[in-house]
Amino acid sequence: MREIANGEKLGNLLVIKETERKFYPSGASRRMYLCRCDCGNLITTSQEQLLKGKNKMCRSCSSKKTVRFAQAATRKHGESYGGHYTKLYGVWAAMKRRCQNPNSRYYNRYGGRGIKVCSEWQEYIPFRDWALSSGYKEGLSIDRIDVDGDYCPENCRWVDMKVQQNNRGNNITGFGMSMEALSEKTGIKIKTLYERRRKNKDISFEELTESADVCKKKINGMTIPEIEALTGISRKNLYARLERNPSISFEELTEKVEVFKVRVFGKTIPELEKETGIKSTTLRRRLKKNPSITFEELIRPV
Repeated sequence: MREIANGEKLGNLLVIKETERKFYPSGASRRMYLCRCDCGNLITTSQEQLLKGKNKMCRSCSSKKTVRFAQAATRKHGESYGGHYTKLYGVWAAMKRRCQNPNSRYYNRYGGRGIKVCSEWQEYIPFRDWALSSGYKEGLSIDRIDVDGDYCPENCRWVDMKVQQNNRGNNITGFGMSMEALSEKTGIKIKTLYERRRKNKDISFEELTESADVCKKKINGMTIPEIEALTGISRKNLYARLERNPSISFEELTEKVEVFKVRVFGKTIPELEKETGIKSTTLRRRLKKNPSITFEELIRPV
């Protein structure tokens, strides 16, 4: 290793003089030099650091240089600095993360399914220019028109949250519309649609939307609400029976009501309950099990 002369300038350091060697426990030693940095700080550093080191400056100047490089790297477009960034920059960063970072919690729904970010949008500036020219504003989210397509200008738009929820991959029925749209069209609750789809992934459109037609079906010239008013059976139970058996007869549909309202020995079930103290549910269960039950069997102690 070559000699270093006093007064020699290496990087930001001006060599003043050689000092005492530095010895290590292993027995090795290094030649040390007293130097003055351009900022005025005096430091002692080794011959190796002066000749081969990357940062030929004092520790304070080295730290400032690192900060300047970091700021320059994060502020090339002026929208990300010190851990803070604009909303639009966050949208761009999140889009790339879920498509390109296998460690992202959403990677399996995007990059894992083959969805990519186009080459043009690998840099932020082109993405920002597209966003501002295509109607971006606070409160809107980026949405892919084709949920199986890539993030690119031809397949993306800015929409509110309701539209985006409709277009999500886990919200598609398989019949060209979302669960929410299907619910609005048929009047069937979204929860009901999801439950039917969960029970039968190969369900047909007719089966999925069956109750929309069942609700309008007439039995003996009456709709379900009219039968409810006549018999006292809740429409929820009537719909359930009709859904289980679309060809059900009026007698079968209202059978339970007729059984419950039958008079046993001249008395109704509620009257027998008051008289005997046996719960009406028990009396009805016995009567349903055996319509020809005797009075003694009906009111036997539980």
